[in-house]
Amino acid sequence: MANNINAIQTIGGAKGNGTSYMSDSSTIFSVSGLSFEPRVIKIYSSNGGARIIYNPMVSHIADTFAFDTNNYRWHNYGGTNVQLLPNGFIATATAPNLLGSYYWEAFK
Repeated sequence: MANNINAIQTIGGAKGNGTSYMSDSSTIFSVSGLSFEPRVIKIYSSNGGARIIYNPMVSHIADTFAFDTNNYRWHNYGGTNVQLLPNGFIATATAPNLLGSYYWEAFK
């Protein structure tokens, strides 16, 4: 039984900070330098006003949520395109107010 417990593989990952930038009318989140191709990705704006969650087991488009300060509620802005790279990812979002610094997590 001990051998079976030791054989269980845990999901590895990485996390870090970055700064988004504009390209045309989209906000770009780009991460490289990982030692793996990510499968699940979470991105959070540093001010807490936006979240992007990518899980291909649910959808091939990431869900994008931003806090609507006028109505004091979260709004789903629909899909964010995610391009997986052998050592990172590029997420392209069209939701408003996503520019600035962000925190990300990527999992194998």
